[in-house]
Amino acid sequence: MADEDILVEAIIEDFNALNDELMRELSGDGSTEILPVMEEAGYWEQINLIRERVKILVEILQGRLAHLRVSVGSNRGEKTDSEIQAEILAIKNLLGELISVWERLETLVSLIEQRQIAAAGKVNQVLTRLKGWIATLGSWLKRISGQLWNLLSSFLTPKEWKVAGKVGTGPFGLADVSIEITFGN
Repeated sequence: MADEDILVEAIIEDFNALNDELMRELSGDGSTEILPVMEEAGYWEQINLIRERVKILVEILQGRLAHLRVSVGSNRGEKTDSEIQAEILAIKNLLGELISVWERLETLVSLIEQRQIAAAGKVNQVLTRLKGWIATLGSWLKRISGQLWNLLSSFLTPKEWKVAGKVGTGPFGLADVSIEITFGN
């Protein structure tokens, strides 16, 4: 199995585990009590929109990752590095959308926290646990994003290098140097 195959499998396994956690909690079957917290705070409509958006993005991402597995696999066929790079960037963009949705949820929970502090002078344990869960999954999403960058970099092969420079003759004798790298097959 090539290095790229291993990277893709790690990304898919990580994403599937993340998806399991997301779906369990957003369906109300988990321990964070996210649905009652959001309903009590008056954010029922927003949490339902977030749940639906997360579900759609996750389904699209799973399909794209499955396609990427085939594209990168040992039987990748006619796929060029540029085509694979485009697939990875499309996945990265979708993951960025998922992170944005997640940040919206994080904002709503922060608003609830601020209300609790204003009303009672403290935050209850349920909200503290929820905030921790949101932060953990946010880090998880960003780690997958980093894995995608690692995968993308494995398909960036330098085609040509150009180095240019000149030495200044002024009073400071500064040099002017430039490097140009062209990537491709």
